[in-house]
Amino acid sequence: MMNRNAIWMLLIVLLALAPVVQACDQAGAEDHPLLPRYEGSCLARAKVVSFDEFRLPLGPVVRNEEGKWVPAEARLLEGAFTRLIYTTPEGRSPLEVMRNYQNGLSSAGFEEIFSCVERDCGQLRHSMIDAIFPSDQRENADMYLTNFSQQTRFAAFGKPDGSAHIALHVGYYKEKSILTAVVMESEVMEMRLIDAAEMNRSLAESGRIALQNVYFEFASARLTPESDPALSEMAKLLEENPVLEVYVVGHTDNVGSIDANLALSRDRAAAVVAALEQRFGSEKGRAIPAGVGSYAPVASNVTEAGRAENRRVELVVR
Repeated sequence: MMNRNAIWMLLIVLLALAPVVQACDQAGAEDHPLLPRYEGSCLARAKVVSFDEFRLPLGPVVRNEEGKWVPAEARLLEGAFTRLIYTTPEGRSPLEVMRNYQNGLSSAGFEEIFSCVERDCGQLRHSMIDAIFPSDQRENADMYLTNFSQQTRFAAFGKPDGSAHIALHVGYYKEKSILTAVVMESEVMEMRLIDAAEMNRSLAESGRIALQNVYFEFASARLTPESDPALSEMAKLLEENPVLEVYVVGHTDNVGSIDANLALSRDRAAAVVAALEQRFGSEKGRAIPAGVGSYAPVASNVTEAGRAENRRVELVVR
Protein backbone atom coordinates (compact mmCIF):
# COMPACT_ATOMS: atom_id res chain seq x y z
CA MET A 1 0.00 0.00 0.00
CA MET A 2 1.26 3.46 -0.84
CA ASN A 3 1.32 5.90 2.02
CA ARG A 4 -0.51 9.23 1.83
CA ASN A 5 2.64 11.25 1.07
CA ALA A 6 3.55 8.97 -1.82
CA ILE A 7 0.04 9.30 -3.25
CA TRP A 8 0.23 13.11 -3.07
CA MET A 9 3.66 13.07 -4.78
CA LEU A 10 2.31 10.89 -7.58
CA LEU A 11 -0.70 13.19 -8.02
CA ILE A 12 1.57 16.23 -8.28
CA VAL A 13 3.70 14.54 -10.96
CA LEU A 14 0.62 13.53 -12.98
CA LEU A 15 -0.79 17.06 -12.82
CA ALA A 16 2.54 18.47 -14.00
CA LEU A 17 2.50 16.13 -16.99
CA ALA A 18 -1.11 16.84 -17.93
CA PRO A 19 -1.74 19.32 -20.78
CA VAL A 20 -2.97 22.76 -19.84
CA VAL A 21 -6.64 23.26 -20.72
CA GLN A 22 -8.53 26.52 -20.29
CA ALA A 23 -12.28 27.00 -20.53
CA CYS A 24 -11.61 29.60 -23.24
CA ASP A 25 -9.66 27.16 -25.46
CA GLN A 26 -10.89 26.17 -28.88
CA ALA A 27 -12.67 22.82 -28.61
CA GLY A 28 -10.22 19.99 -29.23
CA ALA A 29 -7.16 22.24 -29.36
CA GLU A 30 -4.06 21.10 -27.52
CA ASP A 31 -0.71 22.62 -26.55
CA HIS A 32 2.45 21.32 -28.19
CA PRO A 33 4.89 19.59 -25.81
CA LEU A 34 7.81 21.64 -27.15
CA LEU A 35 6.01 24.95 -26.54
CA PRO A 36 4.76 25.50 -22.96
CA ARG A 37 1.76 27.78 -22.62
CA TYR A 38 2.27 31.30 -21.32
CA GLU A 39 0.50 31.41 -17.96
CA GLY A 40 -3.18 32.35 -18.21
CA SER A 41 -3.29 32.23 -22.03
CA CYS A 42 -6.15 30.89 -24.12
CA LEU A 43 -5.52 28.64 -27.10
CA ALA A 44 -7.74 30.31 -29.69
CA ARG A 45 -6.76 28.34 -32.81
CA ALA A 46 -4.79 25.18 -33.55
CA LYS A 47 -3.84 23.44 -36.78
CA VAL A 48 -1.91 20.17 -36.88
CA VAL A 49 -0.70 18.47 -40.08
CA SER A 50 1.21 15.20 -39.91
CA PHE A 51 3.43 16.15 -42.85
CA ASP A 52 3.86 19.56 -44.44
CA GLU A 53 6.50 22.02 -45.51
CA PHE A 54 7.26 25.38 -43.95
CA ARG A 55 9.72 28.15 -44.77
CA LEU A 56 11.18 29.43 -41.53
CA PRO A 57 11.91 33.17 -41.89
CA LEU A 58 15.54 34.06 -41.14
CA GLY A 59 15.45 37.64 -42.37
CA PRO A 60 13.05 40.58 -42.66
CA VAL A 61 10.23 40.55 -45.20
CA VAL A 62 11.29 42.30 -48.42
CA ARG A 63 9.97 42.62 -51.96
CA ASN A 64 11.64 40.09 -54.29
CA GLU A 65 12.42 40.43 -57.99
CA GLU A 66 8.89 39.33 -58.88
CA GLY A 67 7.33 41.98 -56.67
CA LYS A 68 6.20 39.53 -53.97
CA TRP A 69 6.79 40.13 -50.27
CA VAL A 70 8.86 37.27 -48.82
CA PRO A 71 11.50 36.83 -46.10
CA ALA A 72 14.93 37.92 -47.29
CA GLU A 73 16.21 34.54 -46.13
CA ALA A 74 14.33 31.39 -45.16
CA ARG A 75 15.04 27.77 -44.30
CA LEU A 76 12.90 25.12 -45.97
CA LEU A 77 11.62 22.54 -43.48
CA GLU A 78 9.35 19.54 -43.81
CA GLY A 79 7.73 17.24 -41.30
CA ALA A 80 5.09 17.46 -38.58
CA PHE A 81 3.55 20.95 -38.66
CA THR A 82 1.71 22.62 -35.77
CA ARG A 83 0.38 26.21 -35.72
CA LEU A 84 -1.05 27.62 -32.50
CA ILE A 85 -2.67 30.99 -31.77
CA TYR A 86 -2.78 32.16 -28.14
CA THR A 87 -4.34 35.20 -26.52
CA THR A 88 -2.59 36.25 -23.32
CA PRO A 89 -4.16 37.88 -20.24
CA GLU A 90 -4.79 41.61 -20.50
CA GLY A 91 -1.87 43.92 -19.88
CA ARG A 92 0.89 41.49 -20.90
CA SER A 93 3.15 43.20 -23.44
CA PRO A 94 4.64 41.43 -26.48
CA LEU A 95 8.07 42.08 -24.97
CA GLU A 96 7.16 40.28 -21.75
CA VAL A 97 5.67 37.34 -23.64
CA MET A 98 8.61 37.03 -26.02
CA ARG A 99 11.20 37.28 -23.22
CA ASN A 100 9.47 34.44 -21.39
CA TYR A 101 9.64 32.23 -24.45
CA GLN A 102 13.22 33.20 -25.28
CA ASN A 103 14.32 32.22 -21.79
CA GLY A 104 12.22 29.07 -21.70
CA LEU A 105 13.25 27.78 -25.12
CA SER A 106 16.90 28.53 -24.39
CA SER A 107 16.64 26.42 -21.24
CA ALA A 108 15.06 23.63 -23.30
CA GLY A 109 18.05 23.49 -25.65
CA PHE A 110 16.80 25.70 -28.51
CA GLU A 111 19.03 28.31 -30.12
CA GLU A 112 17.66 31.64 -31.32
CA ILE A 113 18.68 31.96 -34.98
CA PHE A 114 16.86 35.16 -35.96
CA SER A 115 14.78 37.87 -34.31
CA CYS A 116 13.40 41.28 -35.18
CA VAL A 117 11.26 44.03 -33.67
CA GLU A 118 8.54 46.25 -35.15
CA ARG A 119 9.38 47.71 -38.57
CA ASP A 120 12.73 45.88 -38.69
CA CYS A 121 10.64 42.77 -39.41
CA GLY A 122 9.23 44.23 -42.64
CA GLN A 123 7.08 46.89 -44.20
CA LEU A 124 3.87 47.54 -42.21
CA ARG A 125 1.40 45.41 -44.19
CA HIS A 126 4.05 42.87 -45.23
CA SER A 127 5.47 41.61 -41.99
CA MET A 128 6.27 38.27 -40.41
CA ILE A 129 2.70 37.32 -39.50
CA ASP A 130 1.95 36.95 -43.22
CA ALA A 131 5.06 34.82 -43.71
CA ILE A 132 4.08 32.29 -41.03
CA PHE A 133 0.29 32.59 -41.24
CA PRO A 134 -0.92 33.73 -44.71
CA SER A 135 -4.01 35.93 -44.61
CA ASP A 136 -6.01 33.63 -46.91
CA GLN A 137 -5.79 30.88 -44.25
CA ARG A 138 -7.25 32.93 -41.40
CA GLU A 139 -10.82 32.52 -40.21
CA ASN A 140 -10.90 35.85 -38.35
CA ALA A 141 -8.54 38.26 -40.09
CA ASP A 142 -9.00 41.10 -37.58
CA MET A 143 -7.54 39.07 -34.74
CA TYR A 144 -4.19 38.79 -36.48
CA LEU A 145 -3.80 42.39 -37.63
CA THR A 146 -0.93 42.90 -35.22
CA ASN A 147 1.47 44.14 -37.90
CA PHE A 148 0.29 47.66 -37.09
CA SER A 149 1.31 47.38 -33.45
CA GLN A 150 4.43 49.30 -32.49
CA GLN A 151 5.31 46.38 -30.21
CA THR A 152 5.41 43.56 -32.76
CA ARG A 153 8.17 40.98 -32.22
CA PHE A 154 9.33 37.88 -34.09
CA ALA A 155 11.88 35.19 -33.29
CA ALA A 156 12.96 31.90 -34.88
CA PHE A 157 14.51 29.06 -32.90
CA GLY A 158 16.06 25.72 -33.75
CA LYS A 159 17.49 22.67 -32.06
CA PRO A 160 21.24 22.30 -32.76
CA ASP A 161 20.60 18.86 -34.29
CA GLY A 162 17.94 20.26 -36.65
CA SER A 163 15.21 18.03 -35.22
CA ALA A 164 12.81 20.88 -34.32
CA HIS A 165 12.24 24.54 -35.16
CA ILE A 166 9.87 27.13 -33.72
CA ALA A 167 8.70 30.48 -35.12
CA LEU A 168 7.04 32.97 -32.75
CA HIS A 169 5.22 36.18 -33.66
CA VAL A 170 3.80 38.39 -30.90
CA GLY A 171 1.69 41.49 -31.47
CA TYR A 172 -0.81 43.56 -29.47
CA TYR A 173 -4.55 43.56 -30.15
CA LYS A 174 -7.35 44.95 -27.95
CA GLU A 175 -5.24 45.13 -24.77
CA LYS A 176 -3.92 41.59 -25.21
CA SER A 177 -0.83 40.10 -26.75
CA ILE A 178 -1.52 37.63 -29.56
CA LEU A 179 1.05 34.85 -29.96
CA THR A 180 1.23 33.01 -33.29
CA ALA A 181 3.53 30.00 -33.10
CA VAL A 182 4.64 27.42 -35.66
CA VAL A 183 6.37 24.25 -34.48
CA MET A 184 8.11 22.00 -37.02
CA GLU A 185 9.32 18.62 -35.83
CA SER A 186 11.71 17.80 -38.60
CA GLU A 187 15.19 18.16 -39.87
CA VAL A 188 16.05 20.75 -42.49
CA MET A 189 14.87 19.34 -45.79
CA GLU A 190 17.87 17.31 -46.92
CA MET A 191 16.98 14.66 -49.48
CA ARG A 192 19.71 12.44 -50.87
CA LEU A 193 21.45 14.27 -53.69
CA ILE A 194 21.25 12.54 -57.06
CA ASP A 195 24.65 13.00 -58.68
CA ALA A 196 25.48 13.31 -62.38
CA ALA A 197 26.39 9.63 -62.72
CA GLU A 198 23.03 8.49 -61.32
CA MET A 199 21.19 10.97 -63.53
CA ASN A 200 23.01 9.53 -66.55
CA ARG A 201 22.14 5.95 -65.60
CA SER A 202 18.46 6.75 -65.14
CA LEU A 203 18.25 8.67 -68.40
CA ALA A 204 19.87 5.74 -70.24
CA GLU A 205 17.49 3.21 -68.66
CA SER A 206 14.15 5.05 -68.65
CA GLY A 207 14.68 8.29 -70.53
CA ARG A 208 13.78 10.42 -67.51
CA ILE A 209 14.69 11.19 -63.92
CA ALA A 210 12.78 13.08 -61.22
CA LEU A 211 14.77 15.52 -59.08
CA GLN A 212 13.36 16.45 -55.68
CA ASN A 213 16.36 18.57 -54.67
CA VAL A 214 15.39 21.60 -56.78
CA TYR A 215 13.68 24.12 -54.49
CA PHE A 216 11.71 27.27 -55.19
CA GLU A 217 10.23 29.99 -53.04
CA PHE A 218 6.60 29.36 -52.17
CA ALA A 219 4.27 29.82 -55.18
CA SER A 220 7.20 31.31 -57.08
CA ALA A 221 9.67 30.40 -59.83
CA ARG A 222 12.57 31.86 -57.90
CA LEU A 223 15.17 29.19 -57.07
CA THR A 224 16.50 29.03 -53.52
CA PRO A 225 20.20 28.54 -52.64
CA GLU A 226 19.42 24.97 -51.51
CA SER A 227 19.01 24.10 -55.22
CA ASP A 228 22.63 24.80 -56.14
CA PRO A 229 24.00 21.28 -55.45
CA ALA A 230 21.40 19.68 -57.74
CA LEU A 231 21.91 22.33 -60.44
CA SER A 232 25.65 21.77 -60.28
CA GLU A 233 25.19 18.02 -60.87
CA MET A 234 22.83 18.73 -63.79
CA ALA A 235 25.44 20.99 -65.36
CA LYS A 236 28.07 18.29 -64.80
CA LEU A 237 25.79 15.75 -66.51
CA LEU A 238 25.55 17.92 -69.61
CA GLU A 239 29.27 18.66 -69.63
CA GLU A 240 30.24 14.98 -69.38
CA ASN A 241 27.76 13.95 -72.09
CA PRO A 242 28.27 16.49 -74.90
CA VAL A 243 25.66 14.93 -77.24
CA LEU A 244 22.95 14.72 -74.58
CA GLU A 245 19.96 17.03 -75.00
CA VAL A 246 17.15 17.17 -72.47
CA TYR A 247 13.84 18.72 -71.60
CA VAL A 248 13.66 20.28 -68.13
CA VAL A 249 10.05 19.62 -67.13
CA GLY A 250 8.34 21.40 -64.25
CA HIS A 251 5.56 19.67 -62.27
CA THR A 252 3.20 20.99 -59.58
CA ASP A 253 0.58 19.61 -57.23
CA ASN A 254 -3.12 20.26 -57.94
CA VAL A 255 -3.57 23.14 -55.46
CA GLY A 256 -4.81 26.19 -57.37
CA SER A 257 -6.16 26.56 -60.89
CA ILE A 258 -4.94 24.49 -63.83
CA ASP A 259 -3.83 27.58 -65.74
CA ALA A 260 -1.88 28.96 -62.79
CA ASN A 261 -0.15 25.62 -62.20
CA LEU A 262 0.76 25.28 -65.85
CA ALA A 263 2.26 28.76 -65.89
CA LEU A 264 4.15 28.13 -62.65
CA SER A 265 5.56 24.81 -63.88
CA ARG A 266 6.77 26.44 -67.12
CA ASP A 267 8.30 29.36 -65.28
CA ARG A 268 10.10 27.04 -62.86
CA ALA A 269 11.49 24.93 -65.71
CA ALA A 270 12.66 28.11 -67.45
CA ALA A 271 14.33 29.28 -64.23
CA VAL A 272 16.28 26.00 -64.02
CA VAL A 273 17.45 26.30 -67.63
CA ALA A 274 18.45 29.93 -67.10
CA ALA A 275 20.44 28.99 -63.99
CA LEU A 276 22.21 26.15 -65.83
CA GLU A 277 23.24 28.45 -68.67
CA GLN A 278 23.94 31.67 -66.82
CA ARG A 279 25.35 30.47 -63.52
CA PHE A 280 26.69 26.98 -64.18
CA GLY A 281 28.07 27.41 -67.70
CA SER A 282 25.93 24.88 -69.58
CA GLU A 283 25.82 25.22 -73.35
CA LYS A 284 22.75 27.09 -74.55
CA GLY A 285 20.08 25.00 -76.24
CA ARG A 286 21.09 21.70 -74.64
CA ALA A 287 18.26 21.99 -72.10
CA ILE A 288 14.77 23.11 -73.18
CA PRO A 289 12.17 24.13 -70.54
CA ALA A 290 8.66 22.71 -70.46
CA GLY A 291 5.87 22.60 -67.89
CA VAL A 292 2.92 20.26 -67.43
CA GLY A 293 1.41 21.60 -64.20
CA SER A 294 -0.44 18.91 -62.28
CA TYR A 295 -1.16 16.64 -65.28
CA ALA A 296 1.48 13.99 -64.46
CA PRO A 297 1.40 13.21 -60.72
CA VAL A 298 3.55 10.45 -59.23
CA ALA A 299 1.55 10.30 -55.99
CA SER A 300 -1.90 11.15 -54.65
CA ASN A 301 -2.66 14.84 -54.24
CA VAL A 302 -4.99 14.03 -51.35
CA THR A 303 -2.16 14.11 -48.80
CA GLU A 304 0.55 16.69 -48.26
CA ALA A 305 3.20 13.97 -48.57
CA GLY A 306 1.84 13.14 -52.02
CA ARG A 307 1.64 16.77 -53.06
CA ALA A 308 5.27 17.23 -51.98
CA GLU A 309 6.31 14.37 -54.29
CA ASN A 310 4.37 15.88 -57.17
CA ARG A 311 6.13 19.24 -56.86
CA ARG A 312 9.27 18.30 -58.76
CA VAL A 313 11.55 18.93 -61.72
CA GLU A 314 12.33 16.17 -64.18
CA LEU A 315 14.96 15.69 -66.86
CA VAL A 316 13.67 13.94 -70.01
CA VAL A 317 15.83 12.87 -72.93
CA ARG A 318 14.97 14.72 -76.15
